[in-house]
Amino acid sequence: MPVEFPQTSQAMTLGWNLQNTVLNPNQAVQANLTLTVSPTIDPRITTFSLNTIIAGIA
Repeated sequence: MPVEFPQTSQAMTLGWNLQNTVLNPNQAVQANLTLTVSPTIDPRITTFSLNTIIAGIA
C-alpha cells in the first residue's frame, strides 16, 4: 500500500507555458509541461506517479 505524504502538494508543482491562451475549435498547439520539485521534499519519496488531464472550457 502506498504511503501518503500530504506535504507533497506544496513540494511538487506542474506548470505549462500556455497560461491564458485562447484556442479556436479544432486548433492544436504544442505546449511544454514542467514538473518542479522542491529541493526540500521529503527524502523518503523516491518514486511517484502523475496523471494529467488537460480540458478546455467554453
